[in-house]
Amino acid sequence: MFKPIAIILTASFFLISASLVPRYTNTPPQYSQLNARALGLGTAMTAVSGDEQCLFYNPAGLASIRGFRLGQSHSLRHFPGETRNLDQLDADPVALIFPLRFAGVFGAGFVLQGELGYDYLVRNEDIYPQHRLWGTERYDGYAGYITPWTKFGMYHRSNLLRQKSGDDVNQPMIEKQGEGGCFGIIQTLLPGLDYGYCAEKMDSDYVDGTGETVKRIRSGWSFKPFPWLLYVTDKEKIKVKLLSGETVDTQSEKRKNWGVEIAITPWTIVRWGKINGHPTSGLSLGFNRFKLHYGEAENMMPWIVGDDYPDKFKDLHLASYSVEL
Repeated sequence: MFKPIAIILTASFFLISASLVPRYTNTPPQYSQLNARALGLGTAMTAVSGDEQCLFYNPAGLASIRGFRLGQSHSLRHFPGETRNLDQLDADPVALIFPLRFAGVFGAGFVLQGELGYDYLVRNEDIYPQHRLWGTERYDGYAGYITPWTKFGMYHRSNLLRQKSGDDVNQPMIEKQGEGGCFGIIQTLLPGLDYGYCAEKMDSDYVDGTGETVKRIRSGWSFKPFPWLLYVTDKEKIKVKLLSGETVDTQSEKRKNWGVEIAITPWTIVRWGKINGHPTSGLSLGFNRFKLHYGEAENMMPWIVGDDYPDKFKDLHLASYSVEL
């Protein structure tokens, strides 16, 4: 009964997203693929398995999924006084996961046009937003088992952004955005103890002698000593190479993330953690095969887009749902 529905939804993804595949590249925004469960766990998802959102963090985690999954996230914060319903940070990725019989798991992720980016980047006392950045993104992933204890996964990622500066009269300018891929593994060392590793590289086309390459390496642990308790920790290394004419500038950053998840009941789960020192928390409510998730992080927006930010809109709030068929 459910398999025809899964096939129809998967086919619909290709029909919708085929026209959205970008042909050019440059820098994608950070944290555009956030979801509520990951946010509550401090985004320490590198060694987590069985969640459809693993597609965006470490695709190897998809290998253990046995049924069709659908998940979507949405950012909840909006700016006051606007005639349009502007998001604080667009973070609305959709994930479709379809297990293939005897041949691993396929993952299709996308962000529809206008749901990827920041509606507010630079503060302006008179006009919100002063700088708007938005676009679309696509992930094509695959995962499977190398051994009964070793999962692997990979994805191809591409995106296309557009921006406006000043008021709404200005015409949007299309920016050529990032294209690249990721490879990851999850190794089970002991029952309940997993190690995860993934590496992503996103390149630009260096149009007119400018562009950049972003390399992101994540490694982490997942420890589940009891069915109701999960502890995760991640280390993240980011290296950015900027090219401008004859000048090449290299920047690097390291981050530490961790999270804890406790099942109060089989249908109620609470979370908390930290993203590089920023406290996070979350809650999930489930009924049968349907789950609702909420997550928030303190003072995240100034860290992402800069310190000049409205005081009431510094925290990040996300909601998401997931369905298993």
